[in-house]
Amino acid sequence: PALEGYLHFELDSEARTSGEHVLRFGGDGPGASPIALVMKRRMSVFQRQVAAFLRGYLHREWQGASAVAVGAPERPFDGARLPDVPQQETSNDCGYFMLEYILCALQLTPQALRQLAKASVEDTSALPWPSQEDVTRRKEKLLNCLGLLFSAAAPGKTDVE
Repeated sequence: PALEGYLHFELDSEARTSGEHVLRFGGDGPGASPIALVMKRRMSVFQRQVAAFLRGYLHREWQGASAVAVGAPERPFDGARLPDVPQQETSNDCGYFMLEYILCALQLTPQALRQLAKASVEDTSALPWPSQEDVTRRKEKLLNCLGLLFSAAAPGKTDVE
């Protein structure tokens, strides 16, 4: 008998999907071969566009701040490292995740940051990246801080002096 329908996968923000995973489904009975589903993580078209934009932007910034001529940035490629790190579970937390990643990077020494840039996907994925819960706590703290700033502002003023 033929199988009809859809396979549906639900992955939460902390699911590890990098690497190559093979799911074999069906294949019971003589001469029946299983259906293989292979998941490979590759850069999407959008990710390549973002990488190209960021490379160009950072190149211009570096050129403007450097007295030495800087060569053109490398083009993004499908072999880019895409570690499994927690992803946003809502449609509006991307900026908060970026803030958390930036705060993590700012805590590193320059040498540690260089080592991180050369680390394997597996090593990078194993780091204690901020989770959706961490981001939610950060949002609450920022909201409280913003409330304190507004309450500290003089009546009729929009700034704290």
